[in-house]
Amino acid sequence: MRSDNWRYGELGSYSIVEMGQSPPGSSCNAEQRGMPLLNGPTEFGSKYPTPKQWTTEPKRICRPGDLLFCVRGSTTGRMNWADQTYAIGRGLAAIRHVEGAEYQHFLKGAIDAGLEGLLQMATGSTFPNVSKPQILSLRSPIPPVPEQRSIAATLSCLDDKIELNNRMNKTLEEMAQALFKSWFVDFDPVKAKMEGREPTGMDAETATLFPDEFEDSELGQIPKGWRVGSIYDIAEVLYGAPYKSTLFTSRPEGYPLIRIRDLKTLSPQFFTNEDHPRRVLVNPGDIIVGMDAEFVPCVWMGKVGVLNQRVCKFVPRNPFTSHLMLYFLIMPHMAYLQHAKVGTTVSHFGKGDVDRIRTIVPKADIQACYSKLSDNILQSMLVCKATNIALKEIRDTLLPKLMSGEIRVPEAEDILEEVL
Repeated sequence: MRSDNWRYGELGSYSIVEMGQSPPGSSCNAEQRGMPLLNGPTEFGSKYPTPKQWTTEPKRICRPGDLLFCVRGSTTGRMNWADQTYAIGRGLAAIRHVEGAEYQHFLKGAIDAGLEGLLQMATGSTFPNVSKPQILSLRSPIPPVPEQRSIAATLSCLDDKIELNNRMNKTLEEMAQALFKSWFVDFDPVKAKMEGREPTGMDAETATLFPDEFEDSELGQIPKGWRVGSIYDIAEVLYGAPYKSTLFTSRPEGYPLIRIRDLKTLSPQFFTNEDHPRRVLVNPGDIIVGMDAEFVPCVWMGKVGVLNQRVCKFVPRNPFTSHLMLYFLIMPHMAYLQHAKVGTTVSHFGKGDVDRIRTIVPKADIQACYSKLSDNILQSMLVCKATNIALKEIRDTLLPKLMSGEIRVPEAEDILEEVL
């Protein structure tokens, strides 16, 4: 640690911690009456939360700009930023720097740097809990206030760039999904031609590929010349292998092992060197689905890895079928399976469920047109995600050095200039 006015102290010497308290259940609602309520990480986004409940009787409140910190259960340590005033339940704490919003990223950096030790202090083996005294007692180097502000600005710059890429990816996905819905769900080009109008958003050559009438099918009316078929007319489905947990390692050796819990973070926690005969490789852009609990399809944007058991991969069967088309095509089927299995002892699906999926099969030339557009979108998404992975690795490298004083902000800025 540097000696020029740096000291070693507790988080409580420069921060305020507000522990959440759940409001009465009778005051909670989904009709947006009262104040938005946050209960835990299920409402967290990449940066800001999205409330699902409201309460007319808030007990504890966070302020805009507060750091939201999960203090209970298996997600203890997860963090988000408060973009507005929220009521917070007992699963959360709101943490703020006494000097104000400009210093919040320094505060988060101190928590990130000491998070492993804080989690080790958490009480309860099954459901760990972090208390207010434990958060306040987290010890770390503390630089002078101006240096804290400079460190906060550097970390904020990195986080803002990562969040910008996340928003760009969300917008790109929404663009691809809107086009898919128009062509393959609402059949807008077909309806336009039936009404004597030119389809919008496409050139004349693409418009000629769509028919100007519908025909009946087992799934209702579909464009004439299209058909209904099995999911296997569109995709091949590959199932993950049962890797031996005794061979898992947290060291980056072998392949990252993609488990169900990794689908949300896109960041596997374990690696394996096991040469399993049923190994299924996953590349960026592949479509994978967890087969237990939530069956939400995922466009994999992490590094190349292997599939663990109870995770499957949908592969386009034809070169004219794009990954994003397949992604949007299976999404409602997975949502239906999820709804159908609510209330069962173990919510999961298997090959038999996949075998029963029936879907529209558009003509190949129309699939190819959509693929040409959506493949460009997917490539842009993958570039954004790869950039974010690199930025997070840089942040993880810089963080302990900045927080300890090993390097100063100008040195860190020189490093960032080479990659931003």
